[in-house]
Amino acid sequence: MNSNNAGNHRVWMITGASQGFGHELVRAALQRGDSVIATSRNPQKVVTAFKEASDRLLAVSMDLRDPAQIAAAVQAALARFGRIDVLVNNAGHGLLGAVEEASDAEITNVFETNVFGLLRVTREVLPHFRERRSGHVVNLSSIGGLIGLAGFGIYNSTKFAVEGLSEALAKEAAPLGIRVTIVEPGPFRTNFLGGSLDLAGQTLSDYDQTSGRTRAAAVERNGNQPGDPVRAAEAIIKAVTSENPPLHLLLGKFAYENATAKLESLRQEFETWREATLSSDFPTPGEGVGKKALIPPDDLRRKLTAAQPDAKNGLTHISLAGDTYTILVNGSETAGRYCLIDMHVPPGGGPPPHRHDFEEMFAILEGEIELTFRGERSVGRTGETLNIPANAPHSFKNLTKGPARLLCMCAPAGLDEFFKLVGDIVPSRTAPPPELSEAEKAERQGKAEALAPRFRTEMLKA
Repeated sequence: MNSNNAGNHRVWMITGASQGFGHELVRAALQRGDSVIATSRNPQKVVTAFKEASDRLLAVSMDLRDPAQIAAAVQAALARFGRIDVLVNNAGHGLLGAVEEASDAEITNVFETNVFGLLRVTREVLPHFRERRSGHVVNLSSIGGLIGLAGFGIYNSTKFAVEGLSEALAKEAAPLGIRVTIVEPGPFRTNFLGGSLDLAGQTLSDYDQTSGRTRAAAVERNGNQPGDPVRAAEAIIKAVTSENPPLHLLLGKFAYENATAKLESLRQEFETWREATLSSDFPTPGEGVGKKALIPPDDLRRKLTAAQPDAKNGLTHISLAGDTYTILVNGSETAGRYCLIDMHVPPGGGPPPHRHDFEEMFAILEGEIELTFRGERSVGRTGETLNIPANAPHSFKNLTKGPARLLCMCAPAGLDEFFKLVGDIVPSRTAPPPELSEAEKAERQGKAEALAPRFRTEMLKA
């Protein structure tokens, strides 16, 4: 929290404070000497439970559907304690049933509490936080706000909404000194599966094996959930009072394992459909046949590097890449359209990061190549092709024990001239590589740096 707090003493406003997480958060905050505004439809229950801390507790009645009651509760809090440091939007309830089984009234009811009620309270407190340039919004979401569960589709949708609005609020309010934390519990031994969970009035037999099983399991699991609400409250207090509070706080092993599994599933699916995803944008300059793009001037400030020949492999190399090339077809023979190169890469070898403002296509004739393209790594094998758009930073490495062989077609033609001007004339891949002195290496380095922009090639600093 910001330094506006008096020492470590905080003033908490906690909704839904008569049971579950809310009740335990009130207890934990009071035990550490903080003050609490506890809102509930049954405030007397809260007063009775914590009467020994009545000097630091204000229990008020508040209906999340009633903006006037919400405004009155916030004003009562400010009148009693002078400020609010932490708002915990804990109040909420669930709806169990397949998406199709839920009625309009049932859906509206759960959204009213879980989303609209949360928004009403948050928007009432935010002006106070903005005025003080300090505050912390803690929104109780759920693991159901990160993954969809059969039978909890409507509840999931409310918690997904909480996740989205909370992440946006975090970005909007951070410059104002206001922090946001989203709490994502798994199953905890609260009254959620009891009095806080409504059942959809309609049941459809087609969903017996999906949402129907969830209904049956809810009855069996009630009171047997693995999560401890007391420890959860302690974890929330610890996160809020830490120097760098998290935006997302998972609670419980179930939540952690399912959230991380979801991340891995998303990553795999995104990668599987990566080509289709990236193909859906309008072409950028330089992509597609016949289009050209100039290397941005700022990129030319990068240090150009020149790898030197590796005599140990008995192969012919060019200075810029550390690979072996044999020019098969030069530019003059293709009317200036492209340059075709037979490329041999020594074991473990490959060019450092580089880019061109023209396209390249590699066909892997022998070996296995690891390609790093726009920061993503993939492996290409014999018979596969690698396509590199214009201006795309890339590098590759031979993963096999013997030389890998690639057939490269790149445009424009003229790279063979570039190799010759740098100093490596390559008549055949069987010729031994030249032995270079340090002075010759430095000379070729200088030539490479001077010639790279002319030939629309840039070697990037690794």
